[in-house]
Amino acid sequence: MSQIDGLALISGRQLADTHTVIDHAKPNGRSLQLHKTIVGGAAHAVFNGKIFVSPDKSRLEMTLEGQRQVMIARLDKRVFWMLMPEERMYVEMPIPERPEDALSGRDPTQKIERRLVGSETVSGHPTKKYKVTVTGKDETYVGYQWLAQDLGELPIRWEDEQGTARVELRNIKVGRQPAELFEVPAGFQKLAMPAGLPGMPKQ
Repeated sequence: MSQIDGLALISGRQLADTHTVIDHAKPNGRSLQLHKTIVGGAAHAVFNGKIFVSPDKSRLEMTLEGQRQVMIARLDKRVFWMLMPEERMYVEMPIPERPEDALSGRDPTQKIERRLVGSETVSGHPTKKYKVTVTGKDETYVGYQWLAQDLGELPIRWEDEQGTARVELRNIKVGRQPAELFEVPAGFQKLAMPAGLPGMPKQ
């Protein structure tokens, strides 16, 4: 399983442009993505990036404010690496027992309910559409999720209840991934974790 999360806050006539491509190399794999964008005025938001997934491994590539960033999660080694290719540096963080909660910031006590409401074709993939209700301590979120039946029920579209926000995966390719995608490149310098981050040991 891979977990991809993001947040953008824009206003006026700003444009937040982020893309994502998920490539699964393991049958019946599951990717979870939570990307929240707060948009005001006439602003417009798009998410772009690349995601590579192999058994117990995932890699996210993206560019933020002109800086390329790479994040690698290794569940087999219980470690998470954030690479800064231009600086040839990386930060290492341990992955706890429940990585889906630690990496996403979600409350593990949340109650999640899914109800099948129909079937549709999304980007050429046959999907089952579910209404999803997430009930937390202080709030309840209601939205819709489309699971691709030809991709091991991979979630390829998310939409809020009002239809004002949507995340959709496109250009999905299935194939074997090179092992070096999930390793820290030779010659990269390891940086110490900044002090004060919750849940992270001092180095």
